[in-house]
Amino acid sequence: MFKIIILLLFFFPSLNALASSFIVKSVIVSCPAMKRCAFLKDRFDIITNRSIHFDKFKKFLKFNLIDQSIRNFSYKLIWEKKGEYKLLIKADINRVVRNIKYKYDGKINFPDIDRFVQLKEGAFYNRFLHKNTISQLKIKIKQKGYLNSKIKIVKTEIPGSNNVDILINIELGSPVLINQVNFNLTNENIKHYLDKKFNVFKNQNWNQLKLNIEIESVRKELFSRGFFNVKFESGKTFVSSDNRVDINYLISLGHRYGFYFRGNREFSREFLFNYLHNEIKNNFSEINLLNIKNSIAKLYKEKGFYRSSISGRDVIGKTLQDISYRNFYLHIYPGERLSVKNVNFRGAKFFTRTFL
Repeated sequence: MFKIIILLLFFFPSLNALASSFIVKSVIVSCPAMKRCAFLKDRFDIITNRSIHFDKFKKFLKFNLIDQSIRNFSYKLIWEKKGEYKLLIKADINRVVRNIKYKYDGKINFPDIDRFVQLKEGAFYNRFLHKNTISQLKIKIKQKGYLNSKIKIVKTEIPGSNNVDILINIELGSPVLINQVNFNLTNENIKHYLDKKFNVFKNQNWNQLKLNIEIESVRKELFSRGFFNVKFESGKTFVSSDNRVDINYLISLGHRYGFYFRGNREFSREFLFNYLHNEIKNNFSEINLLNIKNSIAKLYKEKGFYRSSISGRDVIGKTLQDISYRNFYLHIYPGERLSVKNVNFRGAKFFTRTFL
């Protein structure tokens, strides 16, 4: 974001004096460091001592202010005599970042820290990127378990140039450590599996990104076991005075889906099982008997079987381990497989029939 302010102050007898053409007799530029703003004088001298309509003057002004190096800009048109004005410009130019250095206490390493710094060497400095860099770094560092970090960006202007040096000072503070990861669900077998898998996080920095990656891994594993609608809900967390935390998840397993096939002479049970898994993951809006039958019929049609039919039923219940299940029992009648005996081509001038 670049802050450009256009201030129009006219000193002339009539407010309608600029309704038509006028002449800019001279251009005066005021800038905190004139060497940085010299190009503005050259740029606006182009329109001096020639007649210009006010509408064209505004377009000329707008075009020149596209320049991202300009931070602040204001101007005055001062009446000198009939049809002639003096253009006074007050401007400031964005500095260029010469180099960026980091200072932090070395407790952890940030190999990818540059990705979160929006200030870039060789690019213009501005306050928006300065503030956004701090907020992005805080998010990144919080993911590493440092909830109370302090970040300060020091900008040093280089005398005699338009450059600035940037020092990013990061005070990490004390990390928040995980006591344990708790899962609220009734199935003991799956709970034991989760407790064992997440035990590696115990006494480690609270890294929510790593936790999320592991949760997604668990979701895929449970999906492969037939739990297609698993939901993880984060519970409330409280950081104790000694910077430790319990991570709590409420898990809804939903049904465990099973498939049993008869008449599947063309495809193995494993192939059909994996096929339905993929269809459910990518194409199903709802898991029901009709969608499953239509999906299998589509598969057989794509493989050349026409007039296939699938009958079936689904059964909902609970296992002795208190797992809700929904089983689909499917009987496949593959129909006839059509073969292509001959193909005729017309208009094939460049290729032989054998080649095609």
